[in-house]
Amino acid sequence: MVMICAGLSLTWCWLLYRAVAAEYRYYKAVQTLLPEVWASLGEPKGVRVPWVFVLPKTTRRLSAIKDEVVLELAQRHHRTGRQFLLFVITTLVLAILVLKSGLM
Repeated sequence: MVMICAGLSLTWCWLLYRAVAAEYRYYKAVQTLLPEVWASLGEPKGVRVPWVFVLPKTTRRLSAIKDEVVLELAQRHHRTGRQFLLFVITTLVLAILVLKSGLM
């Protein structure tokens, strides 16, 4: 049981790190490679950065980006985020099923 919890915890940490790193690279790419887009977003700082990227007004601006590097980083950011959420949801569902079945 301890090994399972340790394995799940390490997997969670690894997937979270991947998602955060991909998100950071995406934001930094927009900031450095597309300074005009970054300026049109209001040059956010700190905790405002992720919120600016999900506002409907700014997602339209971001969808118009044609830079290949930024587009690749955006795809990687979305993919790692989905993988992390899928892991969390799957782990929670399996934990609920195991606890309800009385195996623990």
